[in-house]
Amino acid sequence: MKLQDIAWVAGFLEGEGWFGPCGANRPTPQISFASTDMDIAQRARAILKANSWIIRLPKNPKHKVVYVVHLTGTRAAEWMMTLYTLMGTRRRVTISKTLKR
Repeated sequence: MKLQDIAWVAGFLEGEGWFGPCGANRPTPQISFASTDMDIAQRARAILKANSWIIRLPKNPKHKVVYVVHLTGTRAAEWMMTLYTLMGTRRRVTISKTLKR
């Protein structure tokens, strides 16, 4: 993997990503994001090698389609550790709390 790809996904997830457990009762690490730009969502999904791809069709025809991706488990934890030093303070705190579970 190229460092450029790691840096790109770090920047994208800093702005659009979510880090945390899969649920209140499940400590499994998860990285999620949503984007209305299919090409951006596909690029991030490919870099992360995420297999969850959800397409949310808008109820209102004036709204855009939203592409949602989830990465869970060991690969999510590995990515959290890889991205940790590239993230801002708020994301680092969330990543630390998630990985301590």
